Amino acid sequence: MKRKWKAEPQTQAEVRDCSVELSGEQLQKINAGPQQINFKTVFVKSSTTKSFIVTNDLRQHIYVRLLVDQYSELQQSSPLSQVIPPGQEAGFDIVFCSKETKTFSAPITYYINDRPFNFLVQAQADPVVLDVSKKVLRFEFSDENMDMTVTEQLVISNHGNASASYKWQVPPGMAFVPEPLEDEVAAGSSKSVQVTFRPTGQKEGKSYIEEELLVL
Repeated sequence: MKRKWKAEPQTQAEVRDCSVELSGEQLQKINAGPQQINFKTVFVKSSTTKSFIVTNDLRQHIYVRLLVDQYSELQQSSPLSQVIPPGQEAGFDIVFCSKETKTFSAPITYYINDRPFNFLVQAQADPVVLDVSKKVLRFEFSDENMDMTVTEQLVISNHGNASASYKWQVPPGMAFVPEPLEDEVAAGSSKSVQVTFRPTGQKEGKSYIEEELLVL
């Protein structure tokens, strides 16, 4: 949600409303959720955002605060407090970012005026992984092929939540050369790679050429 409200009560009316101890009947007119935010699988060092929304159906302001200081993975979350006017709703951006591989599950405390509540945040932070469509490429010259090269195609896919870069390791003299040598694959997308075989002569004792391409 793009709409954000002031972080602290400022007027006398706001200070008075935000210091009131809310009754159970009043709290029933305040909706907060979701009660569970699951980021599912995310890449290490990437940032992902989901909204925690509080709707105020009272005829007075309420003061909502989030407590995330104890979790380094949620330090980018904002705002940490809002004064929500009567009949309005506010969105808190819960941002998850982990610097290491881990399974994260933690109750997050938030206050409505002086009353504490909790919602659960979960995530699985995994290393950046790109999938390659084939592990083995076999090149053959057809009888009709008069060229000195043969080309096969690979597809590199990114099923993660953030873009990821790759780079092929191609030492000099390799018979198999991928193009492009490096690229970036956006989250949820794929890129094609053309691998071209240019014969350089058979290795001693073999009737074929075999090499290993490494991608970083």
